[in-house]
Amino acid sequence: VEIDITNRERAYDPLHAALGCGSAIVIADFTATVFCDCGSLRYLIAVQRCAAARGVQLRLAIPPGGTVHRIAALLELDRLVSVYPGTREAAAARVFPCRKVPAQPGPGAATTAAIPS
Repeated sequence: VEIDITNRERAYDPLHAALGCGSAIVIADFTATVFCDCGSLRYLIAVQRCAAARGVQLRLAIPPGGTVHRIAALLELDRLVSVYPGTREAAAARVFPCRKVPAQPGPGAATTAAIPS
């Protein structure tokens, strides 16, 4: 999967849909994404703001060592959004206490939005 200006909105549609489903946590799954341009990763900042306004915590699952991880690191995306090496780690992590969500997510409390090809 590659994400750039030509398909970013379509790729992030599942993410926006997941924000409205009532989950405390939404995980953007980039584990199958081989490329994501800077603008598309920056767009996640707007998605994070939308999530925060709804009391939802956005988490990113980006495997280390790949192109997407390197670009996210250059953008210091982890300063604004929680980044994990996989969806399992993202789902298992504790919720930050500053969010309007339960201290620990219960079963089904996290929704993963896979970035489609």
